[in-house]
Amino acid sequence: MATHKAPQRITRRHELREDKVITFYSRVWTFFDENRTLVFGVVGVIVLLFIIGAGFSLYQDKKADQAQTAMAAAVRAYERADYQTALDGDESNAGLLDVARQYGGTPAGNLAAYYAGDALYRQGKFEEALAYFDDFDKRDNVLGAAAYAAEAAIYENTGDFARAGERYERAASTFATDFTTPQYLLSAGRAYEKAANFSKARAMYQRISDDFPESTEAREIEYYLARVDVEAKG
Repeated sequence: MATHKAPQRITRRHELREDKVITFYSRVWTFFDENRTLVFGVVGVIVLLFIIGAGFSLYQDKKADQAQTAMAAAVRAYERADYQTALDGDESNAGLLDVARQYGGTPAGNLAAYYAGDALYRQGKFEEALAYFDDFDKRDNVLGAAAYAAEAAIYENTGDFARAGERYERAASTFATDFTTPQYLLSAGRAYEKAANFSKARAMYQRISDDFPESTEAREIEYYLARVDVEAKG
């Protein structure tokens, strides 16, 4: 025979909890009813922002693809050492200068700034080259280090040895490798010597001796250390 369960006794605490829930939803509904225009407006703004964000993302992707396509011919000209065509483009293709200017916010546009700086540097147009290397968004990678080194070479060629030393030092720290870092440190030491900052020059040479003892640059590092010590004494 089935048994009939006695109804559970509703406690005062349970009644209060239900009252709070009912009151909360009542207030929410009242607010919504009284502020219907505001609520729909806020929701509309959120949806609009989402649509704008998605559209901007698609636009950026399309722009990046266009930049890569535009840059391809310019890079081919650069690789065959036709730097002027690489920079200016031709009748059918944009040059590095246009790609860097029009697509600067894309990875390809940023890379175009690096190539443009290097092409201008190879033409001896140091001030223009420096502007493009400065525009290049330098990351902690081999190109970032190379861009700092290129800036250093420009400053060295124009007689600003203190700044050249600082840029070479930054190149050495941006992306460390057993091959490039001792080269950058040696160049930094040389630039600092020319700037008569012998303590900094010695520090660069000492880093080669301490951190890269097997490198090619380390073979004659004792000579550089001795020379800078003599120069420091006057």
